[in-house]
Amino acid sequence: MQSDEPVSDRASEPAPPPRSALLWPSLLGVGIVAMAPFWGSVALPSLEGALGREGLRSALTVLVLAAGVALLVLAVRRIRERRAMRFGLLAVALSLVVLQALTTGRDEAAVERVHFVLYGGVALLLVRALSRSFGLLSLPLAMVGAAAVGIADEWVQWLTPVRVGDVFDVGLNLYAAFCGALVGAAIHPPRRRLSQAAARRARRLLAVATALFVLTLAGFLHCAHLGHRIVDPAVGSFNSFFTADQLVRLNERRAEEWGGLVPGPLRALEVEDYFRTEAAWHVLERNRARNRSPVDHEVAWREDRILELYYPTFRELRRADGTPHYRIPDAEWQELAARFPDREPGYVSGADNGRIWIRPTPPQLWTVAVALALTLLLYARSQRTGAAE
Repeated sequence: MQSDEPVSDRASEPAPPPRSALLWPSLLGVGIVAMAPFWGSVALPSLEGALGREGLRSALTVLVLAAGVALLVLAVRRIRERRAMRFGLLAVALSLVVLQALTTGRDEAAVERVHFVLYGGVALLLVRALSRSFGLLSLPLAMVGAAAVGIADEWVQWLTPVRVGDVFDVGLNLYAAFCGALVGAAIHPPRRRLSQAAARRARRLLAVATALFVLTLAGFLHCAHLGHRIVDPAVGSFNSFFTADQLVRLNERRAEEWGGLVPGPLRALEVEDYFRTEAAWHVLERNRARNRSPVDHEVAWREDRILELYYPTFRELRRADGTPHYRIPDAEWQELAARFPDREPGYVSGADNGRIWIRPTPPQLWTVAVALALTLLLYARSQRTGAAE
């Protein structure tokens, strides 16, 4: 079993981490990604149905507190040397967790507590596995590893229609990984000095891992966030993952596939149809405006015009009994049409809620990502050259 205290800090050539040490963080990472399609559609609804919303929040809070108490007990039992530094790391990690908890909205808190336990756990286990072989560089290595799991998790969520894959959640995962790495360093302190060969190997591995992470993050940003601004004098402007021409073709294709009827319910194991998703965003934005007090007639009209001109197949869908599902009543439509004529291009739709980015453009994103990755790989090569010399 791996010792928890450093036997010596003499500069030496440590052995690579055993495969068994990497087993647990690997299994946890695979489990997180495998559960991504089911967490929001199966696990949370089932737990909420059994416990109630408040009961679920309380249960997750107890889970986080239990994990924190267990780590504290483990730390008190195992920290024998460098006590001030190691308890200081625990205090910093705890402060960051409390700060995040205080700045999180109530509705988001339950899921984000789970994020902290899972991604903090991945980073902690990686520090434990890598600390003897890679010294202090085990902390950034653990964070890169946990962040890679986070991108895989969010990418799977982006692919499935019942979850939302978002780069801001990748940031939350990285924040949790940082806290977990601090706790890992407190409980399993990294070797402070490595031989020159071991230090070069650690720097080389970190540079290569970071380069791969940068390229993976760029790929995720390209898929999950980059889009187009569509400007039309009749409605103003809105953001879309598709160009105007692509929306025309998608309308034709969905008309054939759906046959004018509302498609079936979303399922966890299917690829998300972002044409359907975008159209639903505009319906939601329109209906919010209609339900405000007082009613925001202009937003309701502009959003309905966007649906009419760019998502007509979705807007005209009917239920099995033939009644319209997404159209507003004709009398309301005529009233809005008389009140708000076209050719007022100042309206900017907020239906996407910031999900779709116009900047950076794909060439800008990939230029920066590839340049950064190449710089890191050249640095990794220089470390190999130094080892050969």
